[in-house]
Amino acid sequence: GKTHTMQGSAEHPGLIPRLCELLFAAIKDPRCKLDYSIRASYVEIYNENLRDLIRLTPEQPDVLKINEDKLKGIVVQNLTQVPVQTGEDIAKLIERGTAKRTVGETAMNAVSSRSHAVLTLYLECQDKDDKDGFTMKFVKLNLVDLAGSERAGDTQASGERLREGANINKSLSTLQAVIKALTEKSTKSRAHVPYRDSKLTRLLQDSLGANSLVMMFCNVSPATVNAADSISSLRFADNAKRLQNTVTVNRDPRFARIAELLEENANLKKRITELESRFGPLDGTAESVGAVDSRYRTNVRMAGGGGKSGTPSKCCIVM
Repeated sequence: GKTHTMQGSAEHPGLIPRLCELLFAAIKDPRCKLDYSIRASYVEIYNENLRDLIRLTPEQPDVLKINEDKLKGIVVQNLTQVPVQTGEDIAKLIERGTAKRTVGETAMNAVSSRSHAVLTLYLECQDKDDKDGFTMKFVKLNLVDLAGSERAGDTQASGERLREGANINKSLSTLQAVIKALTEKSTKSRAHVPYRDSKLTRLLQDSLGANSLVMMFCNVSPATVNAADSISSLRFADNAKRLQNTVTVNRDPRFARIAELLEENANLKKRITELESRFGPLDGTAESVGAVDSRYRTNVRMAGGGGKSGTPSKCCIVM
């Protein structure tokens, strides 16, 4: 099912371990010109409550709050973020978190996920020769294991299981409504996207409608009894495929401006070096500019170029 697709097993690794293997292989490649640091968090959304699955101390709150930051986007308060350096580190983190994840038995599944689980990787990178962090860029990668939609009649759920199923269905319906709103071509329809109607869509707001690429794996069943659910899942995935986001580099605007000025300064120095190699040293004084201009005019006259009396028609000196 969905959890197996994301996590897999030791014999058949799922999406998460395969992605981590490729990620760390690329980072450790000798040809890589960037320094990376990676942190990971693991949460579940159970009955519309956001819970930290890897909190380190009992003092940390069990139920977390979601805020929005102008620079960082969606931020979860008091969220545990663990530094990771290998795929094995992430696998241990997932194993620890999965042991705390809420599961239960229904008529459809003996070990049914009663919550959505979200593993988030926070990547920061900068040029290896950048000691001040002016070239730093950051990426947030959300890997989501969704709980499946349920029909009470099929699962024969009651009491707490029924309540869990209702909240799962609510969050999935909101996710579908958000994706539909984002893919609508009508400006009026795009005026409001109901991110806040569910903790799931609020948490994934950056991934769904902002500066991100979205990939969805759709699990379907060949059984006739599940045909309606399979068709519904495929339609849901087809809508997600229509999402069109504009991807740009994530960078602190202040550092981006500093990096831009440093690049401009480097280009000016390069231009000055070119001028000095052609006309001699430039010390920035008015006399030196005049001397350069005089040598330039002499060279032009000797070459027979320029306007009247051997004077160049256009002359630009950058200091």
